[in-house]
Amino acid sequence: MRQSPSHNKERVILAYGDSQAEVLDYVFFNNSEYVLHEDDSRVGWRSGWSTRGLSKAEHVERHLAPLSELPPETRHAFVCLAYGSVDIEWNLSYKRDVQKQNVDTDQFVEEMVCELEKSVERIVQRGRELQARPAGGPEVHIVLCVPFSPLPLSDGYLEAFEARNGGDPSDAYKVIDHAERMALWSQFCDTAQSRILASHPSIQVVDVREDFATQGFDAFMLDDHEDHHPDLAKSQHAVARRFENVSFTAADGTVLKLEPKVWPHKNMYPHVRRRFTKAATAKSAAVLPPPVALPPPVEVGPPVEVESPSTKPMERRPSSDTVMELPDPAVEMLQSRPLHAASPAKQPPKSPACKSLASPWRRPLGAIGPNTPPPIAISNEW
Repeated sequence: MRQSPSHNKERVILAYGDSQAEVLDYVFFNNSEYVLHEDDSRVGWRSGWSTRGLSKAEHVERHLAPLSELPPETRHAFVCLAYGSVDIEWNLSYKRDVQKQNVDTDQFVEEMVCELEKSVERIVQRGRELQARPAGGPEVHIVLCVPFSPLPLSDGYLEAFEARNGGDPSDAYKVIDHAERMALWSQFCDTAQSRILASHPSIQVVDVREDFATQGFDAFMLDDHEDHHPDLAKSQHAVARRFENVSFTAADGTVLKLEPKVWPHKNMYPHVRRRFTKAATAKSAAVLPPPVALPPPVEVGPPVEVESPSTKPMERRPSSDTVMELPDPAVEMLQSRPLHAASPAKQPPKSPACKSLASPWRRPLGAIGPNTPPPIAISNEW
């Protein structure tokens, strides 16, 4: 089992995203610079984390507060962002099949891009503020991650998921077809990368869509059952190779590299859903599942069974980012305006819908209005 990173390190890696970002736990499994969710419950991937909800106060704090609390000994903070799959694969399907909305997909994707842009701007701004402290602060480096491509799913995928996990198959809904999911995923990834890198050329990209296209989906899928997540013990290697090509230039001219140290086994460890429990207002210990023994290296054969403390075999089950997390996406949909289809002659947006990326979270301390959430305090004591 890898050890938790010690504090006051010169370099830290902070990863965020929906459940597809779990592969980063594999890629940096033995890298002590990687901050574990167990060490800071605000950090890490979460099941059902919608891109379009990133401006919620609790999500803003998850991104910014851990940076603000870094000591002056930390010289470099690498922030990895992996978002988008929940919106395209699940929220959009839910809007169509359950809410019967005729969604303008261009506007839907534009909202995703805008929210990711604003998140990046907030992180960049927080980095500038930290470096402006009397004692200085870390240089903040951002990586946009595309750790998978949407996988083909059978028509009854969610019904089978419900039945397999003791749910009601009638609660399932129809997932949009694979070709459209792929097209919208490319639209989101390409647009977001183009716009964000135009504003911040130093941001790096880790994108494995080409790996999935050239090697085929089967090379990354689980062997024993259908799942919308790849087999992370397989896909980690494609993601790691992309990270090996990432480099940043520090303010002093030093070239900075990230070092993948991957999960060393052929099979995945048990996947445990990671839900939002409460707003992240302070650093707190994560609620952890019972500890399990890690499987030994396996060269061939079926997936390894892992014994829990009760000796009952634990099986990795497919986990949907929607069926078990409907309340949170549903709240987001109620809070956002309905998205109706434009006229048949509609064209993709020619200019960003998010004309202003200004955010109350970027205001100086003290510049708070009656309806403005307070910014996260930055310590000036260091």
